[in-house]
Amino acid sequence: MPKQFWQALERTPGMSAATAEWREALGPDWEWGRSLLRPTQQQAETILLPGGLHRVVVHARDRMVAVPVDGGRAQPVAPADLAVLELNPSRLAEVVCDALGFKRSSGQLRTDGLFAHIGRHPATRATVCPVHLCMHCEGGVLHAAIRRLLVEGDGPMIVLTPTRIDDPDIRQIVRMRHACHLALADSINVDGSRGLAITDAARSAIAAFSRVVEGWESAPTAIAPFRFARSGRVWVLSFNRTLCYMPHKDAGGLAYIQHLLARPNQEIPVERLEEMVTGNLALDAISTGDAVVDREGLAKVWAEMKQLRTEMDTAERNGDEAARSRLERELDRLTEHVRTMHGFNDRLRRVGDQTEQLRTKVTNSIRRAIKSLEELPALAAHLVAVKPGRTLSYRPESQIPWDFSIS
Repeated sequence: MPKQFWQALERTPGMSAATAEWREALGPDWEWGRSLLRPTQQQAETILLPGGLHRVVVHARDRMVAVPVDGGRAQPVAPADLAVLELNPSRLAEVVCDALGFKRSSGQLRTDGLFAHIGRHPATRATVCPVHLCMHCEGGVLHAAIRRLLVEGDGPMIVLTPTRIDDPDIRQIVRMRHACHLALADSINVDGSRGLAITDAARSAIAAFSRVVEGWESAPTAIAPFRFARSGRVWVLSFNRTLCYMPHKDAGGLAYIQHLLARPNQEIPVERLEEMVTGNLALDAISTGDAVVDREGLAKVWAEMKQLRTEMDTAERNGDEAARSRLERELDRLTEHVRTMHGFNDRLRRVGDQTEQLRTKVTNSIRRAIKSLEELPALAAHLVAVKPGRTLSYRPESQIPWDFSIS
């Protein structure tokens, strides 16, 4: 299948566009690609032409022009160019399944604009895997749809997308889920008779997937009732045996939550929690820029400054100008050192100032992580037991047997 068609499909919002836009996007594949499009009753009011977005102005029923939105010369357009065509999902599913050797699913094609269950693949004698086609022009929405599909599905499956998925997190989730991902742009070719044929790469990938399914049949992965574990770039979460995969980059605050879940009903200072997650030293001292000095160390500095003043007085009485100058320079250095430890109005910079910044950071990170758990709302609701603050804790109403390992 022409790669340009799949690339155009992923760039087209809503899988529909004006005829002129499809023709421009498909280029030499236009005549072939139009067989997978169907007309609608709509006519475009704006159209993307070479040079940018144009607004359509109708002077008469058969006389229309496209005016550049950013200014420029108008150009005539035909009514046929403005007719909106949309992807025909049923026809697309039929073409894809026939080319890849999948069995079409019985009944009405299920589609919600993000993914469709289009067929079945008998990976082994015992297991028939569903085949899903995921399409969306926004990468983030597409990846979320694939994650939801992998979570909601039961057993191994095949996921098709128009082009390759570059997100390593999604690829890891596919592997963990015993799934197979195929990019149609690399899986289907047009043969000499303009028919469609599976590529050698796709044939090899499907054969490898069948071997994965055989391994899954002999040792199916059990879902832990309550799991909060991280495998590389991906979090594997389950609550009451409902499973969810979450890329770490989308919910870094889960690392804080994991340490709290492992220590129920314990009060953990935010500095200590940060140390657990990042490996940094606890922020329990006063920052001076180049050094970190605790209160005991500060008292020693003050004592040293007092001793320097005494020695300066002695050197001045003895007429030792060299010693007095040396002691004065050392006193100036310590004076500047102490000055950097003080805030506005000569108040000592306190541990609490730094702790408050850390508390805000950790609290916001935890809240964002909980909010991201829309695929596992029961877990999100349970995590109200996580109590943020300068001292954090996890206080569940009943004990939960959390599993923090990856089996």
